[in-house]
Amino acid sequence: MSADAPMIVTRYVRARMEPIFRIEKTKNQIGTRKVLKRKGLVGKRVEVEEPVFEEIRHETGDFSDVRVDYQQLTEMLEQVCEEMERAGYNVISITPINEGNYRYKSDSNASSTLAWAWGYGYSLTRGAVIVGRRAAAN
Repeated sequence: MSADAPMIVTRYVRARMEPIFRIEKTKNQIGTRKVLKRKGLVGKRVEVEEPVFEEIRHETGDFSDVRVDYQQLTEMLEQVCEEMERAGYNVISITPINEGNYRYKSDSNASSTLAWAWGYGYSLTRGAVIVGRRAAAN
């Protein structure tokens, strides 16, 4: 590594949102599972076997608004850390970047005697910043 290489480097790894799938159940039975079912209105529960059918997942091309593809994020973080190590840097920190979102709505009737409101909030990981320090020369 050259002497003019920076002492500290940072890399941002952006998280991808999870793809949305459409589940298609086939008529191909792949096994059975045991479930508890009630006999009659107040009858006792009995264990019965019911068939399990193969499911095929098809990507719709759309992506979730709220679910991060953590498998992809983990693989990207590992790849960037390995690249930094090969370039002669030791990873000294990985910091998640979180983002908050919210939705709300409120309304009232014409005479303003009745009003209502609802809302919710959530946060998700948008990515991570990796910081590396140039390794000491041997």
